[in-house]
Amino acid sequence: MRGLSWNLRIVLGLALLVILAAIVFFIYYTVVRLDRDGPIDVDTYPNASVVNEESIGEDGDHIQYVSNAPDASPGGVTQHALDIEKFYRDRDYTCRTQYGDTSTGILNEQIYIRSSCLLDRSHGLGFKQSVQMIIQPNRTPPVYRDNNPQNDIVSGNEFTGEVIIDVQRSWGNVGLTGK
Repeated sequence: MRGLSWNLRIVLGLALLVILAAIVFFIYYTVVRLDRDGPIDVDTYPNASVVNEESIGEDGDHIQYVSNAPDASPGGVTQHALDIEKFYRDRDYTCRTQYGDTSTGILNEQIYIRSSCLLDRSHGLGFKQSVQMIIQPNRTPPVYRDNNPQNDIVSGNEFTGEVIIDVQRSWGNVGLTGK
């Protein structure tokens, strides 16, 4: 190294730094890819049972759970759904509670419709890994006047005492080497 000029030493040093940075980036990229190359494990709400499970391609799935409310009254079912939302909110999900009248479609802060929760661990390098969840009390099918959905609901649309937890998970590459 004694006989090398300073310019050549600087160039060799910079080349070594670039090679070292590329190796560090490759290791980081590989660790992130391996970490995001599968579904997020979802904690099952206590006493909820699976009612439907399906694969959505090689990078997604859909699972439905049902949980019976201890109190089948409308207030009890609503409270049970809010308890389920809190269970997932405490596990770092971002949840949004939606209120409104399902028969009129008008916003009503007193009538609970459902909760939507999201846990997103996607990465800017092009790796997705997320869980989207809808927590919704199950209702009987509405019956419309003259069997016409354009008419008023005359019966049905009552709480069944069950709360459906609909989970959709997705993961995989969507960026640099993605699909």
